[in-house]
Amino acid sequence: MRIVLSKENVAAAIRALDLYSRIFIGQYDHLNWDIRLNADEKKISWKEIERAEIMRTYMFKKIRDIIIPDLAHFDLYASHGIWNDKNDPRAIDAYDLQQTIRFTDAWFRRPEGGIGVYFSKPWIRGRYPEVKVEITGTRSDYQMMIDLLPEQFMILKEAAEVFLHAQCQEYEKMFEMFTDDKNALGLARDAEQYNVVQKPDSEAPAAALIKCLENQEGGKK
Repeated sequence: MRIVLSKENVAAAIRALDLYSRIFIGQYDHLNWDIRLNADEKKISWKEIERAEIMRTYMFKKIRDIIIPDLAHFDLYASHGIWNDKNDPRAIDAYDLQQTIRFTDAWFRRPEGGIGVYFSKPWIRGRYPEVKVEITGTRSDYQMMIDLLPEQFMILKEAAEVFLHAQCQEYEKMFEMFTDDKNALGLARDAEQYNVVQKPDSEAPAAALIKCLENQEGGKK
């Protein structure tokens, strides 16, 4: 099937696939990143933000100890590495999608090239072939067309849902997509009390991406 994403949807898809794969491999520290970025210093002090982050980090560490016990003695930025055989295969499949989308996007916006992973040629290691991606428009206003297998579409949609739950700080719903362990989900629910940033509205990037995908899902071939 072919999907069409706006410039804003493309940026959200890259972030969603990144977070999705990182949670699978154990890098739960990224769950705190959006909260820091969206913090409003006029409404809440950095001291309160840091205090809440310490408690969330403690909860996330306990959750990861249950879901990925191999990483129990490491900080939240530790992981198995994206291509480790211990990972859920969806982690690598999501990373394959992320690489191809960000590579195509980066070279369209900066055809002269640049430095960093965005400009690195994708190294496809997952279960599915590299997706075909095309872009039309200008650097400031463009659309991306992506040809996906049904399995790849579902991975992108799942990633968008995880991204939205993370942005809304709905950790129990988010971790339900990674585990059915009741203790882990109970800890995720407890972590929600340490949210200090206002939830994004219905026009937030993650919500807009999900709406875009759902609108096109009915017409998939």
